[in-house]
Amino acid sequence: MPDPVISADSHVFEPGDLWETRLERPLRDRAPRVRRLDAGEFMVFEDGSKIPFVGFGSAGDRGRTSAVMPLDDVRRGGFDPAARLADMDRDGLEAEVLYPSFAMRVFSIEDPQLQAACMRVYNDWLAEFQSTDPRRLLGQALLPVDVDAAVAELERVARLGFRGVVISGHPARGRDYGTDRFERLWAALAEKGLPASLHVFTGPHEPEPDSFLADYTLATGMVARSLALMTFTGVFERHPSLRVVSAENDIGWVAHLLLRMDHALERKGPRYAHPLRSDLKPSEQFRRNVRCTFMDDRAGVLTLEIAGPELFMWASDYPHDDSTFPESRKVIERLFAGVPDGARRRIVRENARELFGLD
Repeated sequence: MPDPVISADSHVFEPGDLWETRLERPLRDRAPRVRRLDAGEFMVFEDGSKIPFVGFGSAGDRGRTSAVMPLDDVRRGGFDPAARLADMDRDGLEAEVLYPSFAMRVFSIEDPQLQAACMRVYNDWLAEFQSTDPRRLLGQALLPVDVDAAVAELERVARLGFRGVVISGHPARGRDYGTDRFERLWAALAEKGLPASLHVFTGPHEPEPDSFLADYTLATGMVARSLALMTFTGVFERHPSLRVVSAENDIGWVAHLLLRMDHALERKGPRYAHPLRSDLKPSEQFRRNVRCTFMDDRAGVLTLEIAGPELFMWASDYPHDDSTFPESRKVIERLFAGVPDGARRRIVRENARELFGLD
């Protein structure tokens, strides 16, 4: 019998009418909604941005689907929990940590009232989705960028039984994690003991069609910057029990970041102001506070000599087009060729089990 496996980063596919039917009435006209356009069906947002379904609902085709797909062709397990559990069994997964799809774009809504309302609607729906089997479906609730709204929603979703939350992976410059504006949120998260995930594409990011492939390739650097800012501004030093997840940003860069941060503090720290006073190196604080997910990153696995297995958590990314479904077990065998069994078990199951409090 193969070892149990947990996907530390999978996704739901929000129903097309989620916000249009559930958002409070004064805001409902501004809700994200499905619209049929000349090029196909899209989720359309108030600012005019439109997101096709193919990237979020075509697990299993390994990127071969055309640029657009109709809603009827979306993989059912994205929005139907019974179908989801069946696909998990097919792929050999014990449990999945669930992140949003279209709702990642909600982090870019500039109106704080509309953003918070959209997130409450999503969180309520996700609570219903995961209630089908809360041992295997581990939804991550969304927290608004506004700190007061985020702390209030954190209190609410903690009462709903969520095991973790998602915050913006990279807020706008000048309002990012290099400032002290989020201090109340860090304290509240540490007190609740809920890990906060910084997922790729959960912040200002507007790739153009002619530069999409380059922007997609380099997008992981935005969350890497957020984590470096949190380290050097003393967030992890002040809140040693805070747990943060880099979600879907791969891991090949992590070992270099650890070495680079220690080098920066040693060589440049005496000349540049910083609040760090702990005897722990930046890399040691990062190791204590941060975990990082990946799907198919053999280069990152080969850095285990430097990074160690405690930092990493494997993920399937179902039902997105980057997903390893339905061949996750084969991918794991290839990824971990030559890796000791203990390190492999820690990365494909134990780290996620410990972080999210699974029995």
